[in-house]
Amino acid sequence: MAGSDAERLNRATGSGHFTVAGRASAMAEADVIPSGFRPEINTLWRAATVEHKFSDSGFLTTVEVGSA
Repeated sequence: MAGSDAERLNRATGSGHFTVAGRASAMAEADVIPSGFRPEINTLWRAATVEHKFSDSGFLTTVEVGSA
């Protein structure tokens, strides 16, 4: 039983980042639910940091996420 609990917890942890067209409403500590990815990625994440940038590419938002 302990082994299966450890495997479940390992699957429930992780981190990553998303860069999207600018979203001024994005903020740190908000819940993030991505879509269009594998099922294990299309789950609830917590925004750890949010960075908004204006550049030659336009307005971009990068969200660093961790497990919620």
